[in-house]
Amino acid sequence: MEKAYSVMADYYEYLTYDCDTEKWSQYVCNRIKSVVKSGSGIDLGCGTGIITRALHGKGFDVTGIDLNGEMLSKALSFNDGILYLQKDLRKVTEFNDLSFITAVNDVFNYIKPTELEKVLVNFNKMLKMGGAVLIDFSSEYKLTKILGNEPCFFDDEEVSYIWLNKLKGDKLTMEITYFLLDKKSGLYCRREEKHIQYVHKTVDIEKAFINAGFEIVKKESHLGKKLKEDSHRINFLAKKIKEK
Repeated sequence: MEKAYSVMADYYEYLTYDCDTEKWSQYVCNRIKSVVKSGSGIDLGCGTGIITRALHGKGFDVTGIDLNGEMLSKALSFNDGILYLQKDLRKVTEFNDLSFITAVNDVFNYIKPTELEKVLVNFNKMLKMGGAVLIDFSSEYKLTKILGNEPCFFDDEEVSYIWLNKLKGDKLTMEITYFLLDKKSGLYCRREEKHIQYVHKTVDIEKAFINAGFEIVKKESHLGKKLKEDSHRINFLAKKIKEK
């Protein structure tokens, strides 16, 4: 069983074709610009650099950071002059006087609930006063009611997968078996990877932000939609108002 995103990296942007990443990227840029107009920042859990490139295109000096080397290799292949670093976001502390930090597309679901406040305090220390943070996470409703212990399937000529979920308490273990087409031989190879995500209650995210010295500017669903009980994704836009 390989680590999360090791297999998916080569197919990530292909598999997210239905996510309207252009609209998602613009949403992130617009939300950041509503708090800070310019400056430097970091995009944590940047993956293949979709959001990072969008922020760079809007004139921000942005560094992409991700734990997975395979995902970063894809990001670097665009050769757009963006600096990418391989690092665990929980251990990123070397930046200072940042204007913004982003961590989107379930990045915070990979952080244990007990680590939330510590991570946000680290964000506070790296940001200038008034600096912005934008994070999102898959909601408690999505992880418990939609994914839960239910399987997911995807079938395409180039790549297919079987996605098995096991929910125990606030921990969701995802085991994904891929069947990948080798275009030269016409044969399929099988590879597996494992993800572990955690269920976060909205109230706990709010509390962690406040305790870490932030003011919540917006709390909304995907792409700015009104938050509902059955929303699948929850976005928090916050700004630093106290030193920690």
